[in-house]
This record gives sequence, C-alpha cells and structure tokens, in this order.
Amino acid sequence: MKIFQKLLLTVLGVALLPLIGASVITALASQNTLRSQIQTRISNTAEHQLGRIGALNDQANTQLNTLQNKAQLRILLQEYEQQANPELQASLNQSLQDILSAEDTFHRMYLVNPQGRVVAATDEVLIGKSYKTTQVWRVASKAPTSNIFFKNTAGTVDQYLAVPLSFGGQSLGVLIVEATAAPYLSVTKDYSELGLTGESYLVRPAPSGQLQYLTPLRFDPAAALTTESHPANYRTDYRGHNVLLSTRNVPGTDWKLVVKIDIAEVDAPLVRMRRLLFMIATLAAVLAIVVALYLSRFMTGPIKRFTEVVAKIRGGDMQQRVRIESRDEIGTLGTAFNEMTDSLLESRARLIASVLGLSQGFIMTSRERGIVTINDAARRLLSIAPEAAVDTLTLGSAFARIEEFNVEQYVQQCLQQKQPLEVRDAKAHGSFFNIFLSPIMLNGEANGVVVLISDETEEKIIQRSRDEFFSIASHELRTPLTAIRGNTETILSYYKEQLKDPDLAAMITDMYDSSIRLINIVNDFLDMSSLEQGKASFTIAPFDAATLTSQAISAVRTEATAKNLPVKLVTPKTSLPPVLGDQERVQKILVALLDNAIKFTERGKITVTLTVVGSALHFDVNDTGRGISPEAQKLLFHKFQQATSSILTRDDTSATGLGLYISRLLAQGMQGTLYLNQTEPGKGTTFTLELPLDDSSVTVAQAKAKLPAKAE
Repeated sequence: MKIFQKLLLTVLGVALLPLIGASVITALASQNTLRSQIQTRISNTAEHQLGRIGALNDQANTQLNTLQNKAQLRILLQEYEQQANPELQASLNQSLQDILSAEDTFHRMYLVNPQGRVVAATDEVLIGKSYKTTQVWRVASKAPTSNIFFKNTAGTVDQYLAVPLSFGGQSLGVLIVEATAAPYLSVTKDYSELGLTGESYLVRPAPSGQLQYLTPLRFDPAAALTTESHPANYRTDYRGHNVLLSTRNVPGTDWKLVVKIDIAEVDAPLVRMRRLLFMIATLAAVLAIVVALYLSRFMTGPIKRFTEVVAKIRGGDMQQRVRIESRDEIGTLGTAFNEMTDSLLESRARLIASVLGLSQGFIMTSRERGIVTINDAARRLLSIAPEAAVDTLTLGSAFARIEEFNVEQYVQQCLQQKQPLEVRDAKAHGSFFNIFLSPIMLNGEANGVVVLISDETEEKIIQRSRDEFFSIASHELRTPLTAIRGNTETILSYYKEQLKDPDLAAMITDMYDSSIRLINIVNDFLDMSSLEQGKASFTIAPFDAATLTSQAISAVRTEATAKNLPVKLVTPKTSLPPVLGDQERVQKILVALLDNAIKFTERGKITVTLTVVGSALHFDVNDTGRGISPEAQKLLFHKFQQATSSILTRDDTSATGLGLYISRLLAQGMQGTLYLNQTEPGKGTTFTLELPLDDSSVTVAQAKAKLPAKAE
C-alpha cells in the first residue's frame, strides 16, 4: 500500500513541475513590463500636473499685471508720499479693502514704501512694520513675483503676490498680497493616479545647496517650506524608499515638480503572484497526498464508513446515512438499512429539509449531543465542506475566522441568560455577518441554542461602491467646472468690448454664475464624502474667536448689504479666551450659518453672539427671519433635506440641502457640536455652534462667563 502511495505522489509531482516552471518565468518577464507601464503613468501624471501648475502661474501673473495697473492706487500712494496724512492713508486702506473684497483668494494686502515700511494695509496691525529685510520686499522691489510661498499664522502654506508700483518714472513702493496657495496644494495633493505610496510635490534649490519643499508631503505634512538634503539622483525619496519617479521644471520659476511612487507598491502584484504560486504548489502537494490516501483506502473504506454510520445512528445522530458505492452485498445491505431509517424519520426529514433550504445559515445545538443540525447556508458562510462532519470543536474553528466572536462564550451566555443575543457587522476576512442566537426553551429550561447567520457583505460593498463613485465623480466634475468659471470670468473681465450683444453677455454671465454654484455644490459633495468616510483632516489649534467671526461676517457682507440687513457681532466686555478648532473649518460653518440667515431673512437684522459657557465657547447666530416650523425642524441636519414647508418641493434658495449636515459633521470633527437653539415661525431662528476652549484658558473663561456683553 505504501509503494502505491509513493508512486501516485511521484506522478502527480512530475505533472505539476512544468506548470510551476512556466509560472516562475512569466512572473520574472512581467516585472519590467509592469514597471514600464507605471513609469508611463507617472510621467503622464507629471505632465498633467505641470499643465495645471502652469495655468495657476499664468493666472497669478494676470493678477499681478492687474494690480500693477491700478492707476487710482498709484495716484493715492504718490500723494501720500508727497504729503502723508490720515485722510490719504484711510483712502489707501479703503482702496486695498475694495481690491481684497473682490478677490476670494486674497487674505490681506499692504503697501510698503521705498524705505521698506508699511504705510497702508487691510489689516491695520501691519501699518508701520518694516519689511525691508524680507525676501518678498527685496524681490518685488525689482520685478513682480508670485513664486514665494510662506506659512501663515495657522501653519498652512500661503502665497505672496507682490509688484513694484511707480508713477511717472518715480518708484512708489511695493504692493504685497497674501493669497491662498490652496490651488497649488490641490494639484500636488491629487494622488488619484498614484496609489497608496505615490505623491507629488514642488521643490526649489535653497542657498545652502539643499532643496526646499514648497508644499506639504503626503507622509510629512509639516515639511512644507523646510530645507532638507535630498538624494541627488531622486531614486530614493526623503524616507529612504526606492521609487519610480518623473520630474519636471516649472517654466518661469526655479521650481521642480517631483512625481513618484514606491517601487514596493509597483512590485506588489508580482509579490502576490509569487505567493499565489507557492499556494498552488502547496495545494497541489496536499491534493496529491489526499488522492493517494483516498485510492489506498478504496477497498476498506466502504466497510469502515458503514460501521461508523451505524455507530453514530445508535448514538442518536439520526441524520447519518450509509453511502452506497457498489451493487454488491454491502451495497444491498446499505440500501435496506437506509430505507428502514427513512421510513422511521420521514416526518422529521421534511422538517429538516425546510431548515436546510433556508437562505440564512442555521445551526442547532443541544446540551447533550452538541451540534444537532447545520444547513448548507451555514456551511457555505463558515467555509465548512459540504460533506464534513461538524462537532463543537469544528464549529469553534470555523467561527474563529470571525473577528472578536467566540461562539462557545456566546452559546453559554445565551443558555445562562435564557435571552436572545445579536451580533451585527461581525467581520471575517472582508465579509460581514449578522449573527442571532436564541435559546431553545423546554419546561422553563434552555436545552439548546439556535444560531442564525446572515451575510451582509454585498450590502456593505454596494454602500462602499456608492460612496467611492460619489467621491470620484465629484473630483472629476470640479476640474472642468473650474475651467468654465475661469474662462467665463476672463471673458467678462477682459473682453467686454466684444460682448456688445446684451443677450450674449447675459448668457456668459449666467454661465459664470452657474459654474460658481456648481463648484460650490461639488465642494459640498466632496466635503460630505470625506467626512462620512472619516478621511477629512483637521488642523486643531487655539485661535481668536472674535477675529475669525469678524472675517466670516466680512465674507457675507455683500449679500447682507444687498438685502439691507445689518450683521452685528456681540462679544463680552473682557477679551475672549482662545478656542480650540480648525480655523478654516470654523469659518466655513459660520459662513454657512450666516448665508442661511441672510437667505431666510427679509427684514430686521442678524446677530452673532459669542458667549463663554463652562469650558466651551458658544457662537449663537440669530436672525429675525421666517423661522422654522415644528414639521420642518425634523428635516434639519439631514442629507439633501431642506427645512421647507414641503418635503416634495425644492426651496427657492437653490441650495443642495447639505450645508447644515456638513457643518454638523465638521463641528463633531473638532470635538464640538452644532444644533438648533431656538426658533419661532415668523420671528426668527438661532443656531448655536459650540467649541471647546483651550485647556489653559478654561479656568479664566469660567470666571468671566457671567459678565454682561457688549455690541460691536
């Protein structure tokens, strides 16, 4: 018998050797092809991102040219240089403020005279400061520049736009603009084609001979504007990882665009192929052993199985049947035995057949006999072979693939408590199960347990696919929409004389307005997707709530003025303690609340009140608008729902119904909350944003919480 087993194993092994050899050769030949394909993809990504960065630089140069040609600003600055007085300085400040209000990407602006001192600014704190030693003043004194990045007080990267101003051949100084660098960061943070380890970033040579990172790195967000030694050949990155990469020189700058991906990720499919090859070889060896054992036992197997079946039925397992494999005496005896057992258990068989036909997994256990019944669905879900015998030990091993679920403990708990138990979303190697356990009660005692198992994996996959499609579609929409907005804005700004047909001008204006609204909608969709999937990042730091709120009010001042609605900020008489949060996200929430207040208020006023309550600061946004009915309040903070009088109609504000939903998610991401404080139909509404105070200021804040407020 052993010789027969060895012969079978040898034959099977020789048959498998060509298959294994061919697989190894294919894996080695595929490596160069795969790396070449990835290198092409990286090069295409670099070329695409270079085009986007070039477009941003062109836009910045256009803005610089526009700023340099501001005749009124240069005339006022010349008059101020000849005769400095408060009235002229106020006019300069107002001119700067007007320019700032017209540009969403500008943060603040200031004029620096030829001696390097600030003479006018949108932020009066800067007036009088010296910029003579700064890089931006030295560079912009000679020529316009948009190639200097810096970190603002919040630690994020911004961009300087600076131009020299002159009038009649006389140098008047430098106009410096602090603008957002978010468009550049959105380009370098686009990893959609770069896998899990790929990234792109901008670098420039530093005076020390090293390289300065201009943008945050994917695996080191704080590296922006830091100078580090970088491998000269770029074949290893700043983490020491071997990479495939493509570099591009950005025209008109000393920047270099680097796009790369780890070679380990590129070779990952080949590694998986090698592992699969090993698994196939192992499986083939096991199969050879199984086949050899099966054939060696072919003669004695039927008699042994018949004896085992008889013993199990005698022990109470009435589900066992003798397998008929021949027409000899043993086969005839087995047939007669099966017919006798079937006639005794016909009614029970019908019941068991119904259980076995369930789409859910069904397992019945008994205190005395262990596993009584298990259906095919349960075997499939638990990866138990259809013909495999199932006992307590086998079942425990099968359930071991489900994370954080010990079937023995749950069965014992169900028997002891005599109460049903349910486990939802149990994970098992990428699958999700719902498991329900119920005791079998007989005369007041639990004699066994019924376990029902349902597979929820497909539903989870559908939900994830829907979320991923939603996110990808939103990303793909934003790029063409941004192009439409930029082109229509350029037409309206620089081709007014060609737009003599009023209908054509109206259509282009409508295209511009619609593109802005669509971009806002896509941004809302992206924010919602990243927040729901837990991918949103927050920069939590202390900040001045009064200053940030004033900036939010300034952002909506135009809309409020158009409706003749005053917007007031009310703060305590004493200074407010610092608040913890992401300034950009907090301002987004406040602007959303103020926008809603303006939309739903026809007359009266809008008030933002800052109040310290315990260890938190409350931002109360109150309006005197139409209010919200009790029925409509149920729709608040839900996706794609607006608090209108009818669920079946859209509101005339043309909103998406995502503002409050996203705002609440943002507040929760900063350990805060957003809720409806109070409302009354026809009289107004108050929403409250609550954020934690900085730990070091909580005691002081509690002492000042009851002081009376003052209006600004």
